[in-house]
Amino acid sequence: MTRWKMAVAVLVAIGAFFAGGWLLRKGMTSAPPADSAAVPVPGGTRLFNAVLQTVRSYAVDSLDESSIYKLAASGVLAELGDPYAALVSDRDTAVPPDQLGAKPVLGLYLDWSDGFVGVVSVVPGSPAAVAGARAGDVVLRVGATQISAQRPDEVARLIDEAKDSTVRVRLGRETMPAPLWVTISRGPTPEMPPPSVERPGTGPTIVRIHRIDSAAVRALAGVLDSAAARPRSSLILDLRGAVGGTLADAVAFADLLLAPGQTIVTARGRTGTASTPFLDQRPTPAPELPVVVLVDRGTAGAAEVVAGALQDHDRAALVGETTFGRGARLSFFPLGNGSSLRLTTEVWLTPSGRVIQRFIPPPVPEGSTDTLPDRPKFKTDGGRTVLGGGGVVPDREVPLDAEPSRASDPVLDAARQLLARASDRKALLAAVSAN
Repeated sequence: MTRWKMAVAVLVAIGAFFAGGWLLRKGMTSAPPADSAAVPVPGGTRLFNAVLQTVRSYAVDSLDESSIYKLAASGVLAELGDPYAALVSDRDTAVPPDQLGAKPVLGLYLDWSDGFVGVVSVVPGSPAAVAGARAGDVVLRVGATQISAQRPDEVARLIDEAKDSTVRVRLGRETMPAPLWVTISRGPTPEMPPPSVERPGTGPTIVRIHRIDSAAVRALAGVLDSAAARPRSSLILDLRGAVGGTLADAVAFADLLLAPGQTIVTARGRTGTASTPFLDQRPTPAPELPVVVLVDRGTAGAAEVVAGALQDHDRAALVGETTFGRGARLSFFPLGNGSSLRLTTEVWLTPSGRVIQRFIPPPVPEGSTDTLPDRPKFKTDGGRTVLGGGGVVPDREVPLDAEPSRASDPVLDAARQLLARASDRKALLAAVSAN
């Protein structure tokens, strides 16, 4: 028996243990006949078998055995708090393990967002961008289909496989009082734009990154080499909407700005297993260059690794919105019959120990007035307080306007103001901490 088969066998055995409890909580048990004597409730696989036999014998609307086992397996996965745990078809296993949802549909990158299917990012110039979809939107309906329990990959398939030349999508938007419909025309989706560099005569150099990849690493390296020769230079890294890229890409990108030996990110497996730290290898050509990183709710994955590392080591100030919260590696375990089990098997931690991945929050205790748990607090190298709890919280939050104006960019303006007051990185951190 191969190693993965053994792992699946163990998982199924464990699943049977928890599935019985889940079925009981779902109300699928039935009382034994009135004349039967009370007996202690069995445990483990005996409990599940007892529930299964009772449902078969006494439930008014029983289910076939295959459906019961499938519901039980889904129940086990639902109890994990893992937003990506699911039984999926083998065709969904082609996605790179650290880039869930790496392929956009009509320009939409979709993923889990606080229990809903949300828009992570939108490809500039894509059909979805032209229609008005924005990062942070929640997908409520695709045509006549209401979105309730569907996974992000299933919603993407609904959008992609619609037969008409246009597809109507109903979106919820935090800054709007009511949902809105957008009509997305079918057409080619452009690639994410390559990195762009703006070097004005005065003021900071602005590097716009849509994706952390080898091209982004080369662009940043060129900017830093030239900055090292320019006195009083500064840098704005615009990572808003940056989605995609691998963990290796993120490490190579952050390595250009951090000092040798500093931790960039730690990959942690299940509790009790060894963690793998990724350390900076090369000295940066501009160690005192003031850097501001722009982030928003569309900053996801590899870009969050970069932002978290620079913030924790006090290498840059972060401005904008809390990032999306996607920092995990997935594993697929084939089950046969064209299906696989998908599980999160690794999460990424910033140097201070913050988990980037945003997991499903625990239920609010009955009677509690709190709707969101408090974010845990961590410390940067210099003793500044930063917040965990999923995603990367910026040092200076700039709320998104209901409808962004093309004529102004308050996040970029805030970054410029900070850098205007900072001659070096130490002064920049003092400025961002001042209020």
